[in-house]
Amino acid sequence: MVNKLEKKLNKTEDDIKSLFSDLDIKDKVKFFEHLYNPQHIYCRIRDLGFTKEQARVYENSYEEWFYTPIIKQIKRKINK
Repeated sequence: MVNKLEKKLNKTEDDIKSLFSDLDIKDKVKFFEHLYNPQHIYCRIRDLGFTKEQARVYENSYEEWFYTPIIKQIKRKINK
């Protein structure tokens, strides 16, 4: 059972690596923006059992302190 799971995880990791190797930097940034979008984070927090109000507080903090500054910095470096 462990070997099957390990093989599946390795296959998935290889698929992700091959996907990323075909993307240019701007596409990678778009993927990052989508994957780490604050709305996605809000949903994952709700999935963990937090109330809507708690999830909103965490989402807003995440967006203000992590997501927006990182995206701005990355885009600034790309456009140089």
